Amino acid sequence: MFATLEAPPHATSPVGRKPGRIAARLSRVTTTGRYIPEIDGLRFVAIASVFLFHLATNQVLRGSQDNIGQHAAVLARILGVGNVGVQAFFVISGFVLAIPFARHVLCAERRVLLRSYYLRRLTRLEPPYFLAMTLCYLLLVLTRGPSRAGLWPHLLVGFGYLNNVTFASDNPIDAVAWSLEVEVEFYVLVPLLAMVFLVRGTRLRRTILAAATLLSATVGPMAAAQSPHLRDTILNYGQYFLAGFLLADLFVSGRLRPSRHLLIWDVAALASGAAIVLLQISVAQRQLLPGPAAVADRIALCLLPFACVLAYCGVFKGVLLRRALTLTWVTTIGGMCYTIYLLHDVVLQNLLPMVVPAIATGSVALNLVVVTAITAAAVLAVSVGYFVLIERPSMDPRWPSRLRARVRHGVHRWGRRLARLRTSVSAW
Repeated sequence: MFATLEAPPHATSPVGRKPGRIAARLSRVTTTGRYIPEIDGLRFVAIASVFLFHLATNQVLRGSQDNIGQHAAVLARILGVGNVGVQAFFVISGFVLAIPFARHVLCAERRVLLRSYYLRRLTRLEPPYFLAMTLCYLLLVLTRGPSRAGLWPHLLVGFGYLNNVTFASDNPIDAVAWSLEVEVEFYVLVPLLAMVFLVRGTRLRRTILAAATLLSATVGPMAAAQSPHLRDTILNYGQYFLAGFLLADLFVSGRLRPSRHLLIWDVAALASGAAIVLLQISVAQRQLLPGPAAVADRIALCLLPFACVLAYCGVFKGVLLRRALTLTWVTTIGGMCYTIYLLHDVVLQNLLPMVVPAIATGSVALNLVVVTAITAAAVLAVSVGYFVLIERPSMDPRWPSRLRARVRHGVHRWGRRLARLRTSVSAW
């Protein structure tokens, strides 16, 4: 979801233009010399979908029943489709993390050092995550009362990305952390899964990836359904990461180069997006039980990752969508998706009880627009501050060594001051 393929410091503008001062300060710290702007554009779409989903699940509509009435359930259902944004993030993670391994084997580029790979995941993602979880815990204690202090086991287990398998429920400190735990399980498996790129035959390799995706979509959810502790694990969502691997194979081989004059790819992307929404509605309340409905749900589950692959191919090869999703402001917000994801639900939970009762326009649509605008602005403001202060510095792979150097320098400086003070006291 939040693994990065990064560009050189001077290449922060996705369309070759020099970014403005604000965009430059909000852009991701980049190091490796490669940047795929379409990915940040897709991250923007995914985080916007998740935001709308949580706008519904945090009961923006239930809090204003007098204003919305019978339409509340309909609007909540529409917004609820946004949960598919999480699966979209999983596909992106599979794509991004597979590319270096695929390039090494298929393009004879440098080998991925496992120590560097795992260390990069640790130094890049943990500081924002640990601090966000701690702040959310303290905010719960301050706003909901001392009884919330009893949630500390969820905090400690959450630090180890084990809340899902331990408590078989979302983390009450920050509910969105469940998907981050699934991501970490995938990160651990990536080097093993990347061995598929050792298969030299292109057709055979892609057939294996497609078959593995289909098998994961078929067997994985049924296996996860055997225990609530397995529900939110890689078993239930592995097919989306494997779909990202398939997409990476196509990308590295040059099959996703933009087609400047073929709008058919834009049509394909939009049609696939509509199919994803319909399939998500189909599986939103699924129960893997015998019967026709269960069969339909399984078919929808199998089609979802492939629909994502086709939609992403359309974005890469299209004209209008690619242009829209590589706009500077779109890729800038998309580049901050990790921070937004960590914080948006907490902001909504604390802001909506104040905002929703105050909105009484008499129009369902206008109510929704106003509440969305206010909450989106608040989430973005909080996220920008956190991104600049916390996440962006952690994007620099050299930050641990720089931090050690600063601590060492500070210790030496204070040591010299204490030595001078002792000398002065002795002389006095």
